[in-house]
Amino acid sequence: MQNITVRKITIFALLLGIGIILHFLEIYISIPVGGYMVKPGIANIVVLFCLYLCSFRDAVFLAFTRVLVSSLFEPSITIVTICISLGGVILSLLCMGIVYAIRSQNIVIISIAGAIAHNIGQLIVVLVFIPNKYLLYYVPLLIISGFFGGLITGWIVTLSLPKIQQPVT
Repeated sequence: MQNITVRKITIFALLLGIGIILHFLEIYISIPVGGYMVKPGIANIVVLFCLYLCSFRDAVFLAFTRVLVSSLFEPSITIVTICISLGGVILSLLCMGIVYAIRSQNIVIISIAGAIAHNIGQLIVVLVFIPNKYLLYYVPLLIISGFFGGLITGWIVTLSLPKIQQPVT
């Protein structure tokens, strides 16, 4: 049986709660573009913290839990919106995991890769539900917004992480 400490569970619960709050705060700082709202991805801050404080496996569990719990509080929850969110999370975690394995010291690069992958992952799922080639015109916007969103969240985590004394074991 795996050894899970009270401290680790507490950190995980705090990160989950903060992630859900940040998810809903993003609605108020979203930028309307072409009929869609571009969110900066600040809820990913908690996933990055979990990646560095706990483990990649814990970050995966946190990301999926945050998406599913946040979806329960959405006013218009549908299977499509959950699939779109999960598509972004899956591709984002995959890219962050690869970049983390290669360059684990550079949080900003991991964050940027995850943010761009998240946007592309969501677009892929949208294309499954709405096969419209004109949606591909959003790719440059998604890459640019992912870059800047990832830059900001990575920078926040880079500045904040040293303030935390020790990793959770």
